[in-house]
Amino acid sequence: MVEEEVYLDWARKARAGIREVRRVLVAPTPETLARCQPYLAESIARLKELEEAVHSGQARGMKKLCAELSELRKDLRQVGALLNQASAFHLGWARLFAAMTAGYNRRGEPACREPIRRISIRG
Repeated sequence: MVEEEVYLDWARKARAGIREVRRVLVAPTPETLARCQPYLAESIARLKELEEAVHSGQARGMKKLCAELSELRKDLRQVGALLNQASAFHLGWARLFAAMTAGYNRRGEPACREPIRRISIRG
């Protein structure tokens, strides 16, 4: 059986990655979203290890681990809220841009423009 400190370390590493994602998402641009990927990958790896331990019963009754996972859950909610806000913000700008460039349809909504199709071939 693995010691609680090992599981606690995995949870802390997962949480550290999520906190970094939360910090980066304060300014949600495509570039910052791309910077989140390594932190999310590391956090997912740690959480998968923890999931296996929980399902096997090895992590049962570990109070410090439960507390850390509870804090991780809060951090994940905040990251989710930041992503939702970023999505709404960028969708609003996309709708505004559509209205400015294509006008409005009969229902008074921004009209959709025909997408510009391009092909890029390298090498």
